[in-house]
Amino acid sequence: MLPRYQRRIKIWRTLTLAACAVTLTGVVASHAANAETDFSGKRIEIIVPFKEGGGTDRYTRFLAPNLKANLPGNPTIIIRNIPGANGIPGANQFQQRAEPDGLTLIATSATNTFTFILGKKGVNYKMKEWIPIIGTPIGKLIYVDPGLGVVTASDVKKLQGMKLVYGGNTPTSGDIHILLTLDLLGIEPNAVFGLSRGKARQGFERGEFNISYDTMPTYLKKIVPLVEKGKAVPLFTFGFTDSNGKYGRDPSLPDLPTFVEVYEQVHGKAPDGPGYEAWKTLYNAGIMSAKTLSLPAGTPKEIVDTYHAAIKKMVSAPDFAAKSEKAIGSYPNMLGDDAKKIVTNGTKLDPAVKKWLAAWVKKKYNVDL
Repeated sequence: MLPRYQRRIKIWRTLTLAACAVTLTGVVASHAANAETDFSGKRIEIIVPFKEGGGTDRYTRFLAPNLKANLPGNPTIIIRNIPGANGIPGANQFQQRAEPDGLTLIATSATNTFTFILGKKGVNYKMKEWIPIIGTPIGKLIYVDPGLGVVTASDVKKLQGMKLVYGGNTPTSGDIHILLTLDLLGIEPNAVFGLSRGKARQGFERGEFNISYDTMPTYLKKIVPLVEKGKAVPLFTFGFTDSNGKYGRDPSLPDLPTFVEVYEQVHGKAPDGPGYEAWKTLYNAGIMSAKTLSLPAGTPKEIVDTYHAAIKKMVSAPDFAAKSEKAIGSYPNMLGDDAKKIVTNGTKLDPAVKKWLAAWVKKKYNVDL
């Protein structure tokens, strides 16, 4: 047996080593908890399920360099366009192939949300499970040919019974929200389908269509010049919901009334009933969750937190608000839980509402959802 003093030294050494081990473990754990993912030398790919030059592509190309500058390691970011079939193939590919390593993201639009909530054929992606790191509401508005004699929103009721022609994609794509909006106002245009938004816009400029819509960024860039030349008349926006849940005028065009205001003017009462419930669902999908940038489900918290920190830093830059307004309009970017909230609201479709929509589309356009 060791002498007493040697036994004391041995015990002291054992306790000291144990204490050091606990301290080191605590430091390592604390470092891991606060660690950020370093993307040095990495290549990040953002999938855009639409063609180059479209709204989602422009949105992504605006965000990409700003995101790159704020991610640790200043990684290379490339954008890969996978167009076709209302964004379904690109979204499906992201669902199937994206690894939860922070190196693949997807930029989505209202079209992706519409096809998801309506359960369109071929949709295999699970949008509700993705992790949005930024969401951006983007407004829409209706405009008409001045030849109709409609000067302001107060003249909207004159459009009832007029010979109107509208160009769109399909009655079960994003156009469903536009057509429902017009229908609720008693406006029934002759709809010509099979056209992209760009083709429909060109048709309006050529006088082939006399009533149309656009997202706010496109309106500000391509339709405002027509308004200034007296070739288009903006009527009303679809409105906007602020962070407190209050619905009101679109911040990009606060002088234009909202759909709800125009409805009250046309019908003399506030909107209600199943048609309006359907409208609100499509509004959340098409306006409030119009653009999102998401990571795949299962991405580790450390990586998600790194992206959240980078996005927060990005939008806090002194010049970001001005650049964002010029690129996409005067809309607040939703981050973290707020981004998740608008996506959650945009991907909810009550079975009763979907049933009503299916019956409405079948009656109006003889197609099935």
